[in-house]
Amino acid sequence: MRAAATGILALMITFGTTGAAAAGHPPDRDAIRVTSPDGRLALAVGTEGGRLTYTVKRDGRTLVLPSALGLRLTDGSSLGAGVSVTRTSATARDTTWSPVWGSDAKVRDRHRELTVGLRQADGRRFDLVVRAFDDGVAFRYAVPEQAGLSRLEIADEITEFALAGDPAAWWTPRNLAYDGDEQLWRTTPYSAMGDTMTPATFRWADGTHLSIHEADLVDYAAMTLVRDGGRLRAALTPTPDRAAAVVTSAGRATPWRALTITPDAAGLVGSHLLENLNPPCTAVCAGDTSWIKPTKYVGIWWAMQHQQYTWEEGPRHGATTARAEQYIDFAAAHGIGGLLAEGWNKGWDGSWADQDFTTPADDFDLPAVVAYARSKNVEFVAHNETGANIDNYEAQIDAAFALYERLGIHYLKTGYVGQIPGQYTYSQRSVNHFRLVLRKAAEHKINVICHECVHATGEVRTFPNALAREAVRGQEYDAFSAGNSPEHTLTIPFTRMLSGPMDYTPGIMDIEWDPQGLDRRVHTTVAKQLSYYLNYASGVQMAADLPEHYAGAPGLRFIEQVPARWDETQVLSASVGDHLVTARRSGTDWYVGAMTGDRAQTLEYQLGFLGRGDWVAESYTDAAATDYATDPTPLAVDRSIVTARDTFTAALERSGGQAVRFRPATRADHFPRYTRPSPAVTALDAPAAVESGDIVTITATVSNRGSVPGGADITMTAAGARQVRYVRADARSTATVRFQARLTGDRPVVVTVGGRRATIRLGHTPGAVPAPANLAVTRFAGSVVALTWDPVPDATYQVFRKPAGGIYGDPIATVASGAYVDGGVTIGNTYSYVVRAVVAGRTSVPSNEVTQTTSAQLVQVTWRVRVPTNTPPGDTVYMPGSLPELGPWDPGKVAMVQVEPGIWQVTVPVMEGTLVQYKYTRGTWEKVEHWGEITGITSRWVTVTYGTTGTQLVDDTSLDPATPDAHESVRAWIDLPS
Repeated sequence: MRAAATGILALMITFGTTGAAAAGHPPDRDAIRVTSPDGRLALAVGTEGGRLTYTVKRDGRTLVLPSALGLRLTDGSSLGAGVSVTRTSATARDTTWSPVWGSDAKVRDRHRELTVGLRQADGRRFDLVVRAFDDGVAFRYAVPEQAGLSRLEIADEITEFALAGDPAAWWTPRNLAYDGDEQLWRTTPYSAMGDTMTPATFRWADGTHLSIHEADLVDYAAMTLVRDGGRLRAALTPTPDRAAAVVTSAGRATPWRALTITPDAAGLVGSHLLENLNPPCTAVCAGDTSWIKPTKYVGIWWAMQHQQYTWEEGPRHGATTARAEQYIDFAAAHGIGGLLAEGWNKGWDGSWADQDFTTPADDFDLPAVVAYARSKNVEFVAHNETGANIDNYEAQIDAAFALYERLGIHYLKTGYVGQIPGQYTYSQRSVNHFRLVLRKAAEHKINVICHECVHATGEVRTFPNALAREAVRGQEYDAFSAGNSPEHTLTIPFTRMLSGPMDYTPGIMDIEWDPQGLDRRVHTTVAKQLSYYLNYASGVQMAADLPEHYAGAPGLRFIEQVPARWDETQVLSASVGDHLVTARRSGTDWYVGAMTGDRAQTLEYQLGFLGRGDWVAESYTDAAATDYATDPTPLAVDRSIVTARDTFTAALERSGGQAVRFRPATRADHFPRYTRPSPAVTALDAPAAVESGDIVTITATVSNRGSVPGGADITMTAAGARQVRYVRADARSTATVRFQARLTGDRPVVVTVGGRRATIRLGHTPGAVPAPANLAVTRFAGSVVALTWDPVPDATYQVFRKPAGGIYGDPIATVASGAYVDGGVTIGNTYSYVVRAVVAGRTSVPSNEVTQTTSAQLVQVTWRVRVPTNTPPGDTVYMPGSLPELGPWDPGKVAMVQVEPGIWQVTVPVMEGTLVQYKYTRGTWEKVEHWGEITGITSRWVTVTYGTTGTQLVDDTSLDPATPDAHESVRAWIDLPS
C-alpha cells in the first residue's frame, strides 16, 4: 500500500460583492481548483452572479459550464449565495484496497482532495469538499454544527450540472413510483432530454463520456435530475406531506455528487469511482467475512413470471417442498450454489403488504428444505417480499433474521412491490430503511439481493454483503410485457451498472417460451444470455430458466463453468447501446463475454491479457443459423488452441453474443490451432434472364476457414445500385447471403458480389399483366399498416413485406381488392411492401415499393370488471395502476362507473405497446378500502394493443376458474367475507 501524501494550501479569497469584485474586478473563477493526479481533469470553484459555482474541464476543454452549488433550506434561505472563502486545504491520497469481492481483487484509490471553507453573510458556515480522480470528480457539502444551525431541514439542492455543447444522452424519465428505475433507456441529445433518474450518461463527439450519479447515500433523500433553464439540477426525492426532503442534524456531510469522466465508454465500465467515494468496510469486515460469497443460483421464479405457478398457496403454488428439492437436485448436479424460492412463506394472499417472514406456507417445510439444500452443498436463498410495507418488515426483521441465522440461511432476496405508504422508494425514510436491512443482515451473516429498492451508490465497499440489487428494468419484463429492447441491454452497463452490482437474472435457454400464448419472448439470442455472466457485474448470477429447459442445452456447460467471483477485469471494447466486450479472470482462467445491440456485427479483440504459452479457447457463439427474429437458440461451440498473440473473433447476430473460457492448455489437449476467420465469396448464383422491372434475387456463397464463426459485410453492385449485407458462417463452413434488386431497362445487367460476377438479361413480354400502380400507406400504428393501390382489371393481388435489411419472400397475403391491412407488424420497426397482380395465372412485376416505420398510437382502453355481490352499495370501485394517469398506484384516483349491477368500467387513453399493471379497490373517496382479492394473483397486467380500430376491451368479468388469473372477476374483497 502506498503511503498517503498530504499538503496544505493557505488561501484567503473573497467571493460575492465585496473587495475586488465591488471595485469592478470580477473574481477569478479559476482561483481555487483541484486537478486529477494525471493532470487531465480539473474542477474549479468560483462565483457567478453572487452564486457559488463550479466548472469541470478535461484536457483544457470545458465539459461542465459554470454551475450553481448549494442547498435550499425550508426556511427560504440557502447555503451557497453571497459566500466568502475562509480557508482551503488540500490533500493527496494514493492507496490500494482489497474488496471482499468485486470486479478486481485490488482497487486503487488515487485522488486529490480540496476542502473550501465558506462563510455566508449571515454568518453560517459550511465546507465544499472536492475530490479529483483520474476517472472523475466529485463534491459534497459538509455543514458543521453551529449556533443557529444545529438541525438541517433541506427542501432541495441548488446543485447544477450545466453540460457544455450538446452531447448524446442516455437517461430514463424521472419517476418516483416504486418501479421508477425499471424503465427502458432513452437516447436523445442533451438539449432534448427531460427530467431523469440517475445515473445519466453523456457522450461528446470526441468520445469523452460523463456519467452523473451520487455516492455514499446515507440518511438523505436520493437524487434525481430535473431540467432547469436548459441545464440539469439535482432534485432530492421529497417526502410527501413534508416541506423538507431531508431532516437531519448538522455536523455531517451530504452524499457525493459524482461525475465519472473517461475518454471512452470502456473507461466508464472499468471505473471504481463510486466505490472509492464510500467509506471502507469496517463494522462488517471487523470479523469473519467467509460468509460473504458471490454465487450462482436457480429459482422457483421464471415460471411465476409467466403465471404458470403462483406465489400464494393453492393448487398451482410454486414454492412447495417437493419442487424446492427438485430445483436443489438440479443446482447440485450442475455446480450452482443457491436456490431461491419465492412464495415460501405466509402472507401472499391479498396486497402482499402483511407478509409473515418466519412462518412457511403449509406445503413448504423450511427447516427440511434448508437441511436438504445443505446436504447437497446448496444454499437456500430466502425471499422477503414486503409489499412496500416497511413498517411491517421492520417489526419482524430481528426475529426473521435470527431464525435465518439459526437455520444457516446466508442469502436473502428482498422485494418492495408497491408504493411505500407515506414515502417514495427514494425518500429519506426509505433510504434509511434499505441501509438498516443491510446492517441487520450483516449482523446475522446474511447476504442481500434487493429488488425494487433505491439505486446503488457504491456502498458495496462498505457493505460487501450487498451482493446485488435490481434498480433496473430486468429480464423479468421479457416474461410479462413487450420486453427489453436490444439497445436497453447494451445501455445498462454504461448507466445503471455504474452504481453497483446488478441482478438482471440471466441464463434463459428457451428464448421463445410463451406458455400463455401472449407473444412474449426474451429479446436476445442464447449466446447473449451467456455473455451476460461476464458483461453484467453482480455478486449473484442466476440461472433463471426452468430446469427442464436446460436439458440438452449446450450453453449449460458454460453456466456450470463460469465463476461468480473475479480477480481482475478488463473492458476490451465498448460503445454505449451498441456493443461490449469484457474479460474477467478468476484464478488462472480468463472468461470473455461479447454482446451486441440492435445490429449484427463482428467484434475482434486481442488476447494480450493471456499469459505465456498455449491456451484452450472454448467458445459459445451465435451460430450461422441463429436468427434473432426467427431462431434465436442455435449455439456454435468451438475449441481451439490460442496464444496471447492471437486476435479472437466474435461474429454476432442482432442482439447476439459470445462467451469464451480461456484456460491454460495441458498435454492432453489436442485441439487445432486457432485460425482467424476471413469470410470470402466463393460462388455466385443469379437468374440468366428476367422481366424488366422485376425484383430479382442474387445468392452468394461465403466460406469461412476460421476456427470460430466469422462474419463480414458482403457488397453487391448492379446497375449502379449498391447493397451491403452482413453474413455469418460457422467455423470451417459455408453460408449463403441473398440480395434483391429491381432491374429495369433493355441492356444486360452485370452483378458483382465479393469479386464474383454474373450477367442478367432483361426482357419485355408483350401483353404482360400490368403492375398495380400507386401503392400507398393510408394508415399505420405500432401494430398495423394499411395499404391501398389502384386496381388491375380481373386481378387478385399478392402482398409482400420485408423488414429493414431483409428480402421479400413468399406473399404474406392474397387479396381480391386493392386494399390490405397488415396486422403482423410490431412497434418501432421499418417495413417495405410491394404488390403483384395475378390474372389468369400470370403474375405481374411488382408495384412501386413503399416503406413505413411503425410507431405507437393512443388506444382507448376500457377496463370492465365484475365485483362481488356483497360489495356495499355505497362504495365506488377504483382502478389504481402503474400509469401516471392511475396515480400511479393511487388507490382512490380513478373511479370506475357502474354500467350494470355488479359490473364497473372505466376508459383511459393509453399509448399502444404500454404494459399496464393494475388492481381494483373499493370504498369511498375519503376512505378507500383494501385491494381486491381474486383466486390467484392480485396484481393484474395487460399490454395495450391497437388492433384495427384503436380501441381495446380489458374484460375482467369472468367467473370461469379456467380464466387466466389476471382477468378473473374480483372474487372477494379482503375486508369482506368470500
